[in-house]
Amino acid sequence: MQDLLQSLRNQVNTIDEELVYMLFRRIEIVKEIQNLSKTEGIELDNDSRRQELLTIMLEEAKDKWVDPELVTRLHHLVQEHSDTISK
Repeated sequence: MQDLLQSLRNQVNTIDEELVYMLFRRIEIVKEIQNLSKTEGIELDNDSRRQELLTIMLEEAKDKWVDPELVTRLHHLVQEHSDTISK
């Protein structure tokens, strides 16, 4: 039983590490988008893009039986962080 518990905990650790890495990658991509926008003079419609992303995430959450409130809160936190990158 202890081995199973440790194995499950190790899996959670791995997933948490992957989450942090995915956030890191997302931040890097957001920076690239912002740089491209500045250098090419492209105006970004962030409000519609954010809604599009949230809709996609909520559909995925529904398919996976993940609490939509959790996904919405996570989405807003990530978006708030993205806003701090551009300042």
